[in-house]
Amino acid sequence: MLNIINHAFYSIGECKLLASQFKLIVATLVDVTGLVIYFSVAYLFLQGLLFVAISCQL
Repeated sequence: MLNIINHAFYSIGECKLLASQFKLIVATLVDVTGLVIYFSVAYLFLQGLLFVAISCQL
C-alpha cells in the first residue's frame, strides 16, 4: 500500500516538473518572438522603410 502511495506522489511530482518545463519553453518562445519582432521593426525604421510605408498611408 505504501508503495502505491509513493508511486502516486512521484507521478504528481513528475507532472509538475513537466508542466514547469513546458511553461519555461513557452516563455522562452514568447520572449524570442518578441525580440525578433522588436529588432525587425527597429531595422526597418533605421533603413527608412517603415517611415515610408507609414507616410504613404497618410
